[in-house]
Amino acid sequence: MKIVCTALFFVFGALAASSAPVLAAAIPTAAYSALHFRNIGPTSGRIDAVTGVTGNSLEYYAGGLGGIFKTTDGGLTWKAIFAHEPVSSIGALATAPSDGKIVYAGTGEANLRNDVAFGDGVWRSTDAGVRWQHVGLDATGSIAAIAVSPTDANTAFVAALGDQYAPTTERGIYRTTDGGKTWKKVLYAGERSGGSSVAIDPANPKIVFAGIWEGWRNPYHLNSGGRSDGIYESTDGGDTWMRLRGHGLPAGPMGRIAVAFAPSDPQRIYALIESKAGTLWRSDDGGAMWKLVNASHGIDQRPFYFTSMAVDPNDRNHVYFMSVGMWQTKDGGSKVARVLNTKGGDYHSMWIDPHDSKRLVAGGDQGAEVSVDGGKTWLLAPIAIAQSYHVAVDDRVPYTVCSEDQDAGSACGPSDSLSNGGIGADAWFSAGGGESGWIVIDRTDSNIIYGDGYTGDVTRYDRRTRQARAINIWPEDDMGWPARDLKYRFQWTAPLALSPFRPDVLYMGGNRLFETADGGQTWKAISPDLTRNDKARQGFSGGPVTHDNTSVEYYDTIFSIAESHRRRGEIWVGTDDGLAWLTLDGGAHWSNVTPAGAGYAPWGRVDYIDPSPFDAAAAYMVVDYHKSGDRSPHLYKTTDYGRDWTSISANLPRTSYARMIKEDPFRRGLLYVGTETGLWVSFDDGKAWQPLQNNLPTVPVYDFTVQRHFDDLVVGTHGRALWILDDISPLQHLDAQVLSQSAYLFPVREAYRYRIGDYTRGANYWNGANPPYGADINFYLKSATASKQKVTLQILDGTTVIRTIDVKKPYAGVNRVWWNLRYGAIRHVKGFVPWDGGGFRGPLALPGTYTVRLDAAGATRTQSLRVLEDPRSHATEAQLRSQLAFLLRIRSDEQRLTKTIGRLNAALAVASKHSQTALAGQIDALRHRIYEPEVTQPEDALRYPIHVYGRLSSLAGDAASADAAPTASEMQVLGLLEREMRARIARANAILRAFPATAGGGSGLP
Repeated sequence: MKIVCTALFFVFGALAASSAPVLAAAIPTAAYSALHFRNIGPTSGRIDAVTGVTGNSLEYYAGGLGGIFKTTDGGLTWKAIFAHEPVSSIGALATAPSDGKIVYAGTGEANLRNDVAFGDGVWRSTDAGVRWQHVGLDATGSIAAIAVSPTDANTAFVAALGDQYAPTTERGIYRTTDGGKTWKKVLYAGERSGGSSVAIDPANPKIVFAGIWEGWRNPYHLNSGGRSDGIYESTDGGDTWMRLRGHGLPAGPMGRIAVAFAPSDPQRIYALIESKAGTLWRSDDGGAMWKLVNASHGIDQRPFYFTSMAVDPNDRNHVYFMSVGMWQTKDGGSKVARVLNTKGGDYHSMWIDPHDSKRLVAGGDQGAEVSVDGGKTWLLAPIAIAQSYHVAVDDRVPYTVCSEDQDAGSACGPSDSLSNGGIGADAWFSAGGGESGWIVIDRTDSNIIYGDGYTGDVTRYDRRTRQARAINIWPEDDMGWPARDLKYRFQWTAPLALSPFRPDVLYMGGNRLFETADGGQTWKAISPDLTRNDKARQGFSGGPVTHDNTSVEYYDTIFSIAESHRRRGEIWVGTDDGLAWLTLDGGAHWSNVTPAGAGYAPWGRVDYIDPSPFDAAAAYMVVDYHKSGDRSPHLYKTTDYGRDWTSISANLPRTSYARMIKEDPFRRGLLYVGTETGLWVSFDDGKAWQPLQNNLPTVPVYDFTVQRHFDDLVVGTHGRALWILDDISPLQHLDAQVLSQSAYLFPVREAYRYRIGDYTRGANYWNGANPPYGADINFYLKSATASKQKVTLQILDGTTVIRTIDVKKPYAGVNRVWWNLRYGAIRHVKGFVPWDGGGFRGPLALPGTYTVRLDAAGATRTQSLRVLEDPRSHATEAQLRSQLAFLLRIRSDEQRLTKTIGRLNAALAVASKHSQTALAGQIDALRHRIYEPEVTQPEDALRYPIHVYGRLSSLAGDAASADAAPTASEMQVLGLLEREMRARIARANAILRAFPATAGGGSGLP
């Protein structure tokens, strides 16, 4: 292999694309705002902050990277209550002890993982989370703790750690005395040191303790500890502070610190300290003297990420510690033990009801957990808060969606469970890999799934055997070692990619690019070291107190791999130290195509380079500098194989960095970008951007892909799990021509005639959302005036209308209506509730091609629609046709009976009105032989015999239960029921003819 560091190969000019994409006119956001994403799960994910309401056993709050959630039923169900605010990351929550309706939320996680998101200060609710108001401290970056005065809900202290990636004067301890209208920074220890904790003496609110910690990151290093670390005390409500030194406390640097009072004895104060001298200190005299009571690493395993505790309000010796596991002491700290039977791990926070020490809520990397028996048993919250790094889909019908999720690991589940009730927890499976990397599915055999994790671990999972085989490139355990000492450097999110031309080839990036063509049995390097290989940036991470090397901070590595779909052997590579590379011959020769100019700065992280699916010379690149303190998005495009790059960041907000960019595979110049606060779209090749948020919550979007067969946009969010925007064809077709029309019917994607199975339930009854059943029909209306006119959709089989849908509430923009693939239903007699309503539902249409006709705004538009057979079905066309004929026959019978019953009911009313007792008796007796009027509830049929009307409906339900021709017995029963039906109708006609008018000469009978 050969590196070419001089611009590009000489052939690039000849291969450059000859034409640019056709740019679209501006597309109003409102034109597509009604297209809704659906959340499919999975549920596990990080919760950093929890709180509850004193004395209320049903209400709890939980917050993390996905916003804030609340339960009002003790943890059985949870609702997102902070989902569309400008940021999603929550670092601290606190309810006011004196008023449970007042809740403070500090944004920005202060547990310094590499994947935490920034905040925008403090929010406050005065109505128990129904509404939120931003109350300042916008630039604090991340907030570690909030302490509210026990007697005054308007007085609170905030421990602001600050921007974890940049020095800032916004760090420290803040105080408000007016509910957040104004704030005063009352303790400041430097632009690198912020507040890690704050606690108010429950007996004397004038006494406040705080922990100050020098915690920050850059792309290759985590710092935990500095000269200003320490415990600080105020005895005048925060006006002045004194740093506590000596008297039993360890010498510095102390690292991260948590402080907590024992509410039952405020003279007892605990301090959890990262110090090399120990872990847990205790004071029994209000902070004057301290002693080390425990040195176990278990209660604070990785201090930068944990360092949290909660003291039992009613027992000064009982303390819980949030760490990799949940720990507790019952003797003031001398002895500690794991809390058993918890549901997860990596715990961050706990709240204990001051009135009932058995009521606990805890937050960790698997979510929120509630206990009502002092931690003996726990209920895990069913909240879809998975933190996806990367997503993949296969070509099954329905297709599989896979992601790698922080802490939970890989998760694969169906895009549609084909069951009532949604996508339950049991529909998901782990597919090997890890918690932080890429996951890809073999295109020739979707049973094979490749995934990777930190330190270069990679697996090959087989769905048939449920085995995940380790196929590491260099299977030597690197845990704890600095990057400079390793043979190969693999980052926390080391990239994987499959070749679109050689389906047996899998690529993986370390500091070199590797490939395997035999499922990982053998690997070979197809590049030299493509990084800057700066040894000064490959040292130990962590310190000066505690080292922490998990490969998160491994630097000078490949971060992005993508092979072009247009040209075999054209592979684009980006590194985390700011380099971009290209090979046109599968790795034999490499060219450095790193941008020069165009606002490009060195040492950025090239998150992804996306080769255009339309032009081999074109590619899109996203570069991320947020770990260097720059939150701006940086997007670039080349049309000449990387010789020149143009910035296409355009009007994207300067405050939210981007992580992923991809071009739509069907519409040239339609681009999608995932940022730290949401999803954006450009219809004009990056000249302008607009939100593609719709109902998607504010949340980091790390990855997305278009499932080509269904044309769905599958989005991996980092904090709110996986979402699917079904059928994005309207986005692909929206242009000036469409916008100029009063009404437009988009092409209709093919629909599958699935058979839906039984009801399923997820854990604690949370289920991911299936798509609505059937065919989605999308049409555009230009104006609101047009939307007020009658809008009708019809489905035609040839020239026969089999279904008419009146659109009840059309609106300007793209409308979406789902046809359930059935003929029109018939209404049964009013008040009657059938035991089985199969005969009143319209039967499923046969597989085949239909016409969709739109009548709107004075225009008629048509499109064709293919209905496809359920791929699981083995029925022949003849069998399905026989079934449809049978069901349509019953449908016709039911319609005749409905009309007859209607005539009899009308006649009965007239006869009763005119006291024609004999006539009324005959009519009523006949009605009771056709159907049972007393059947008005679902199980009334258990009380009254089912007659021909209900039996026909039940027979239709049996015959429609699966894809099959009617059985011989079904045919026989239908014949008997139709003979009975004809006899009943004949009898009805005879009765009605015999009494042409009422005795009093009034209205004639029907």
